[in-house]
Amino acid sequence: MLDQIVWCTRAFYLFSIAVILVVRLIPGLKNRFLSYGARDSGGGHGQVQEAGIHGNGTTGSRSRLSSLSLLPSQVLDHVMSWKVPHSWFIHFYILSVVLSTTTIIAASLRSNDPQHALSSRTMNMNANIENMEDMTTSAPSYLFCSILMLIQGSRRLLECMNKNKKKDEDKDKTTTNTTSRPATSQMWIGHYAIGLAFYFFTNLGIFVEGVAKHQQQRLLQPPPSPPPPAVQIPRGFLSFLTTPKTFVCTSVFLYTSYKQNKYHRHLASLKKYTLPDTGIFRTIVAPHYTAECGIYLSLALLQARDERGGTNWSLIAALLFVTVNLGVTADGTRRWMMAKFPERRREVEARWRMIPAVW
Repeated sequence: MLDQIVWCTRAFYLFSIAVILVVRLIPGLKNRFLSYGARDSGGGHGQVQEAGIHGNGTTGSRSRLSSLSLLPSQVLDHVMSWKVPHSWFIHFYILSVVLSTTTIIAASLRSNDPQHALSSRTMNMNANIENMEDMTTSAPSYLFCSILMLIQGSRRLLECMNKNKKKDEDKDKTTTNTTSRPATSQMWIGHYAIGLAFYFFTNLGIFVEGVAKHQQQRLLQPPPSPPPPAVQIPRGFLSFLTTPKTFVCTSVFLYTSYKQNKYHRHLASLKKYTLPDTGIFRTIVAPHYTAECGIYLSLALLQARDERGGTNWSLIAALLFVTVNLGVTADGTRRWMMAKFPERRREVEARWRMIPAVW
């Protein structure tokens, strides 16, 4: 069962990457489904109208063919109209915090409950429960990654709460000063669904692969003796925290998290739909996306092969998904900037999209 869950998790990332690339390469899909918020200018309606022009002055049969050719576009336009408020981004981080917290509590309780550990071995209870015994010793990086995911989710949750609060205050001011109601930024419901799925599968991938790794460790060595009654942090977890790889990966995680928060605060301070042109934004279109890639790179490296063996390929797949997804989004942002600010087109063209010297 664990193997099926692990492969489903990896398949989600790989399938999502393929879908994103296909949508990116087909203009009719790219214009409809890859833009949201500031870059959402109505999707592919212009293409439908253009196709309708070619039907003028044709015979009856050609007119019917034109109507048939318009049908797929009309269906896509209808699907494109399924949108939710952009403020619903906060749901991603609520879900991530809940799942990370649940994982940490489950792993800690199983690791520190000697009665559970002893009874599981002597009474041969459910194998999946038994796999959780002392997971912090056999697979400490998985528990630590869940802790880092909790930090990441909590930070982004606080950022979204502050951003939504500021938007509400600005909306109240605008409503007071004008009779018209300000427009609310929206995103396609597909973006919302894939965001929820990403945080679900990322937390699931960390947890399930940790259990699977612990199961492999138990097959290679005899079961450990029951832990002492006192609740304490296992030695395996403490020794893991003091390794050079853990120090480097944690430092990268904290640094990129700090930089992303700094970039988000700068973007939030700008007037709506203006061109960022200070600091690193002069070189990179979306440095906050660069930082996001750094965050998941640190998590993937943290669970790369070590002396205990095993690599969390689900996190590797998650890193690839983040890189492709944000890389495509950064390219769309760059194109939007060049169209929105034609007088500064050359300046924007000189900027890297997300990764300097690469993209």
